[in-house]
Amino acid sequence: MIKILDLKNVNLASLNKKYGGKNPKTGRYFLSKDYKDTQKLIYLSLRKIVIPSPIQLTIFVQTYKDADNLVHAICNTVEKKGIIKNDRDIVCLRVFKKIAKRGSPDSVQVFIETSEQDYNLELDCYDQLSKDN
Repeated sequence: MIKILDLKNVNLASLNKKYGGKNPKTGRYFLSKDYKDTQKLIYLSLRKIVIPSPIQLTIFVQTYKDADNLVHAICNTVEKKGIIKNDRDIVCLRVFKKIAKRGSPDSVQVFIETSEQDYNLELDCYDQLSKDN
């Protein structure tokens, strides 16, 4: 398992604040400055390596905010950085959250590994269960 992100004492944007509004001409929503800043911070802080598919991603987060909101930003940014080819290649995603006090800074650590052997074993087990039923 390789640590690719380690952010401490940061203020990550909530997905509730993902969009800054709607473009009146096109009717499309645009990303808020806070959300763009969070994506930029993650992008610049990510360790640059390349991991072959299938991917296993483990995220440890300490925040008051919803942990699932952060997952989407991390997965897309890991792909954008070129660490993985496509975020659809993530076959195992684990998220562990430690609840922080409201208003306190956030922390996030992300670990990545290829999981081809584990993935194939799990598929074999799933196939066997399917045959039994």
